[in-house]
Amino acid sequence: RSYLHVRGIDIKDAEVFFQMLLTLGGGQTEVDLAVLVSTLIRMKGLATSIDLHSLSFETKMLGRKQYAFMEENTERLQNIEKLVSSLLKQEVNMLSL
Repeated sequence: RSYLHVRGIDIKDAEVFFQMLLTLGGGQTEVDLAVLVSTLIRMKGLATSIDLHSLSFETKMLGRKQYAFMEENTERLQNIEKLVSSLLKQEVNMLSL
C-alpha cells in the first residue's frame, strides 16, 4: 500500500481492489499484469469532472437496463402464473369428471 500511496494511488480496501481486478480480468484466479497496470494508471491522482460524469452516465445506463430487465421478467412471470393457473383449473375439471 505504501508503495502505491507514494505514487498517488490510495487503496482503502485491498480485498475489494483485488476482487475488482479479478473481475476486470475475466474472473480468473490470478490478476493479469496488463489489467493491474492499466487500472493503476487510471486510478492515479484525483478524479476529474469527466471521470465523474462518465461514472454517472454509466450508472444511469445500468439502472435503465436493470429496470427494463425487471419489467420484462415481471411480465414473463405473470404469464407463467397465468399458464400454471390455467393448467391447474384444467386438471381440476378433468378430475371432477
